[in-house]
Amino acid sequence: MKIEYKSPQDLQITVVDNEIIRGYMKRIQEGEQVDPVRVLGTRVKDGNHRAAAYKLLGLDVPTINRGISNTNSTRMKSIVWLLLFFGFSFQFDRMLR
Repeated sequence: MKIEYKSPQDLQITVVDNEIIRGYMKRIQEGEQVDPVRVLGTRVKDGNHRAAAYKLLGLDVPTINRGISNTNSTRMKSIVWLLLFFGFSFQFDRMLR
């Protein structure tokens, strides 16, 4: 996985809990390695608190872009559902004849 560093202003961050953000800020300031933030384009998919902590510290956010694998996964699910639907439909039509 390639980690990219993005400006916090380029990300759509949704914050939930200030205590969690403060905890991440402390860990980052102490030099602890925290997981990169998973993004899809500019949307944070996992790691809003980590992204907010980096933003408040004035640092770029380490990110992993999940766009390609997420798109392929969604596309594959659609194909499976279509195959299941038309496959069962076709078999059911043949049984009625």
